[in-house]
Amino acid sequence: KQAIIDGADIQGTAILSTGENSTNKYLRIDGDGSCSWQQTGKILQVISSTYSGSTTTTSTSGTFPSALTVSITIASGSRVLIMGTIGAEGADTTYTTFGYMRRGSTYICLGDASSNRRRVTNFQRQESSQASNTMAMNFVDNPGAGTHTYSIGVGVQSGGTVRINSSRSDNNASFNGRAASTITVMEIGQ
Repeated sequence: KQAIIDGADIQGTAILSTGENSTNKYLRIDGDGSCSWQQTGKILQVISSTYSGSTTTTSTSGTFPSALTVSITIASGSRVLIMGTIGAEGADTTYTTFGYMRRGSTYICLGDASSNRRRVTNFQRQESSQASNTMAMNFVDNPGAGTHTYSIGVGVQSGGTVRINSSRSDNNASFNGRAASTITVMEIGQ
């Protein structure tokens, strides 16, 4: 089988022809229907989940809402791009909020260890009582073939409380909002 690119000038592009004659260049399709000449780095699948509820936590190691947990099965040689956003605000301005990312029960994408500093994916400290700040988390993981479960969550400095998807005061007023948090994972082919 052959695919013909009629009249296309593909010189200088990343796709190389696998055959040609005086007028056409050919990209051959493998016998199993695949195209071994394709470049690597293609997105093979996308899985996403959204958490639109609201909750609070006092956990320092993180609370991971089940709606912000997804599983993906990948092939050998593939990697996983994890992207997440989570609306989080400490219930008191004197406490720091921590963002976390996990594969299974293993924390991933953490800062380096440094004395007493907490290893986290990111952190924030707000000064406004009405804002729900969004933490963004992105990471490319190389876990090997198989099924992997990823989650994002938040924790708070010891003694504090953090709200997910709502403002610190969460008053029933038009100037307060409710956010939605998301996690998206993509298999990136080799």
